[in-house]
Amino acid sequence: MAAHRFTCSLLFSDTARMLYIEFTDNMRYDTLETCHRNAFRFFGGVPREVLYDNMKTVVLQRDAYQTGQHRFHPSLWQFGKEMGFSPRLCRPFRAQTKGKVERMVQYTRNSFYIPLMTRLRPMGITVDVETANRHGLRWLHDVANQRKHETIQARPCDRWLEEQQSMLALPPEKKEYDVHPGENLVNFDKHPLHHPLSIYDSFCRGVA
Repeated sequence: MAAHRFTCSLLFSDTARMLYIEFTDNMRYDTLETCHRNAFRFFGGVPREVLYDNMKTVVLQRDAYQTGQHRFHPSLWQFGKEMGFSPRLCRPFRAQTKGKVERMVQYTRNSFYIPLMTRLRPMGITVDVETANRHGLRWLHDVANQRKHETIQARPCDRWLEEQQSMLALPPEKKEYDVHPGENLVNFDKHPLHHPLSIYDSFCRGVA
């Protein structure tokens, strides 16, 4: 069976904890922009600010002009102007922000990715980018954004109804990934696994 290497982009609302994930087979800028467009469509609007870590496809030089004024990737800067959002960078070594992201990564790995791999591999089904994204959308709709989040003590989908009111409008576009009624997709438990497998420790860094 051929190995498929891919990475996962996670975008989530800091307040409502509404989550979007997308798997890709490269880390090019054009792919990053596509993930943004798909995420904004999923959220039903564009946030006024987007917070990033120090990705090469996001920032070319931190504090390039003065403290807090960074030299962003020109294509991302133009994309932000087009869509109406302002890019921001996480402060280095800020434990609170890093912890939120790491918890989202762990939750996605244990609740979605590991169950998907363990259920499809015995059937001889290779989990490639297309398969992961197709099943991932269903998981987002049925599990991730429907569960009661421990931190906010509410369902992200409910909190999002309030937060969405402050989003910028997004023109309708054609969906790249969709879930069709009647598709034979994996059903996911609403509680994550509690025994992560070491073979998947490279999740979100490149998965074989």
